[in-house]
Amino acid sequence: MVAVQQEKPTRPAGSARVLVVGDSLTAQASWAISEDLSRLGHTVAVAGTNGATIGDLDRLVNSYTGYSGAEVMVLAIGTNNAYYARPGADRSISIDETVDDLHEMAKDAIVPQEGRAFALPVRCLVWVGLTERRTLGGTEEHAPAINAAIRAEVAAQTAAGRSMLFADWHRASIEHPAWSTDDGLHLTPAGQDGYAALIAETVANCP
Repeated sequence: MVAVQQEKPTRPAGSARVLVVGDSLTAQASWAISEDLSRLGHTVAVAGTNGATIGDLDRLVNSYTGYSGAEVMVLAIGTNNAYYARPGADRSISIDETVDDLHEMAKDAIVPQEGRAFALPVRCLVWVGLTERRTLGGTEEHAPAINAAIRAEVAAQTAAGRSMLFADWHRASIEHPAWSTDDGLHLTPAGQDGYAALIAETVANCP
């Protein structure tokens, strides 16, 4: 009996290994995100961690860069930083700390790092912004500052010749109050679809 050697399937042109890292919004929308990105031909991994801040997930981001890691990375995180910046929060993270963590996470993902065994960064980094609408958790107080910091990071990385894009969740969702639950923050099924669509549309703009 002759063994038949199967050829390894090739990926469609323009496809990529895409990692989406985020907090509870990513966890809620994980199925929709996977479906939308897979429909574009990408190989997808989604990691949503309830309650996570930017600093909490930097090690995870590092582990998915490098040899055979993510080619495109989506960071959908920062909402809990806005929550913990409030006076009296059970965990204290200042906006200055958040901006520092944001810069370090972006650098770890997209900037070549000397001294790493596999110093190969992702070729495109997408960061999903925060809603600035009023929420029960009071995130609207600090969400604009975090969105501004993300935009500033995008501008700096773009000026350095790297591909980093901002996915404007506030703009995409502000006319769709039915996309959020009663807390003004978390996602209804329609919101999950909208969140996933924004991510897929932004990833489609990656070079």
